Amino acid sequence: STEATIEARPGMMVSVLTLPDGNQLFQLSGDDLTSALDKTCEVDGRIIICKNPALIKLPAQARTKLMLPTEGGIEDLGFEVAGSPAVVTKVSDSSPFAGLIVE
Repeated sequence: STEATIEARPGMMVSVLTLPDGNQLFQLSGDDLTSALDKTCEVDGRIIICKNPALIKLPAQARTKLMLPTEGGIEDLGFEVAGSPAVVTKVSDSSPFAGLIVE
């Protein structure tokens, strides 16, 4: 299936963190996602899938794939997450995802 191009934004749920070794971490809490990103801050090939909870019945149209840079924990990525499962709560202007993740 093809993924629609949509922007990630505050309020989107982080449904999966995929690590390059194939491990997938599903519906982590904000604290657990922050910890996982910080622990893997020097790992190349991390991917986050965000879903729009309003479109949850249309998963192909409701998700955004974020390819994470090799370096950086959650602070370096420039966005904040909270809750369980994790939800994007804030995006900084200096985020490498500015323009992809919008408030």
